[in-house]
Amino acid sequence: MEQVNGIGGAFIRAEDPARLGHWYVDQLGARAIAELDGLTLFAAAPAEPEPAGTWSLSFQVTDLDAMVDQLRAGGATVDVDHAEHSEGRFARLRDPEGNLIQLVESGAIQRVSSAEPTAVRVLDDLDGEPTSEKRPGGWRRWAPWLPVVLAVVLAVAFIAARQQDTTAQPPPQPTPSRDTTTEAPEDDAVTVRDVGRRVLGVTADWELIAHGPDAVVRIELAEGRITTTEIPQLQSSGPTSLIAGPDWVMVRPVDHVPGYLVQDGQPAQELHGPFTGGGQVFPGPRAGEVWVEHGGTDAAGMTLLWRYDITGRRIGPPIRIPPTSSGLLAPDGAGYALTSNPGGTYVARPDGLRRVTTGDVDAVGPNHVLATECDDQARCGHVLITRDTGRRRALDDTVDTTAWPRGVVAPDGSAAAVVRDDVGNRPILSIINLKTGEERTLGVTVRGGFSQAGVEFSPDGEWLFATATSGALVAIDTKKYRPHSIPFRLPSLNQLTVRPGG
Repeated sequence: MEQVNGIGGAFIRAEDPARLGHWYVDQLGARAIAELDGLTLFAAAPAEPEPAGTWSLSFQVTDLDAMVDQLRAGGATVDVDHAEHSEGRFARLRDPEGNLIQLVESGAIQRVSSAEPTAVRVLDDLDGEPTSEKRPGGWRRWAPWLPVVLAVVLAVAFIAARQQDTTAQPPPQPTPSRDTTTEAPEDDAVTVRDVGRRVLGVTADWELIAHGPDAVVRIELAEGRITTTEIPQLQSSGPTSLIAGPDWVMVRPVDHVPGYLVQDGQPAQELHGPFTGGGQVFPGPRAGEVWVEHGGTDAAGMTLLWRYDITGRRIGPPIRIPPTSSGLLAPDGAGYALTSNPGGTYVARPDGLRRVTTGDVDAVGPNHVLATECDDQARCGHVLITRDTGRRRALDDTVDTTAWPRGVVAPDGSAAAVVRDDVGNRPILSIINLKTGEERTLGVTVRGGFSQAGVEFSPDGEWLFATATSGALVAIDTKKYRPHSIPFRLPSLNQLTVRPGG
């Protein structure tokens, strides 16, 4: 027997939905979000006028055609909308009391794939069930059911208003390579120093890339060479993305101010073409690719991220971020974006959303994700998720959720470096042993963090690097977690990233 598998939305008819939504916010202090598991939100109004005060209930279904056949066999009259919408497919009917019911089969960009409610295949489109060590889904997951009608009404009202007031803006056209940058500044803006020996004894050919208020620093550790390229001081105090390509570095503020491209050995050049205009940028799944958020939304209220190479050539389909997302996006450590949505934290890819955890992501790495999840009694703990298998392992620890950390996971999954705000609101660097769950503070106050790449492991996992609040570069060996001095002077630094070898 076909069964509905979730409530997709609840609607109250209103002559002015935007005004009604504002009333609920102003008078009741409610928030316009909907926290449901596997929920698809949409702002579609019934095609025919309904009497004032009529309620409409929307159910999400897996197979719309099978459900329609089942209902018609039971004597119901069902009207199927055969058009394909970005939100999915729709059908309408009335219950025995005459109340309107809408059935929704979610479209690919709205659908959330989940192997089971608390054990989710993460980041990969692999078949089969993941191995799972279960942790309850969390009080934060179930508490939002209580104000469901109110929250959904607000979300629908606000989305409807946004669709009326916002005009979709087409993404900028790709620009050829010669238009990506402006004229280069003077050659003396680039300085190269040889320190005469390997830095920290590193023999592999990976490089450390750092950005400060007025410079980009490239450290070739195995060669003992440091290249410093001056850049104009950024006209923003907000978040800035630092992305290292195969032979270039991009510094791009989220604000609508100039960003800069530094080709290896060349003076900095101002970004142009699709890399201007503000918004967030993230590394793509392959070296040299960049996801770029463009202003505005499409007709369905989706925020779009387009992928480009450094010449400004667009690559493949976009990532669509639904209007239910809250907060800033964050890189997922594997070439895509993380977003908070109803039911937890998801990775956003061109093929849709895929849930990572019912809780919060604390740290990401190339092979693992560290999350915090809570049960229905508000007991919270860490869960380590392996990307390629979806295996979830609950760590034997209790987590304080008063301050969510942000950080990175070592490539081998042995440890996570996280930044927590202490009682004085200072960002303190800590290490979590991912075998035991034990966490210890390293006593280093750092800049940046999860969204600003202020902490990085080396590709071999032997070193942990961070930018201290003083602007100094801190190097910590991962065997004893002792800080090591850097044998040369560097400019003040804000952010770090690693360029892999080869």
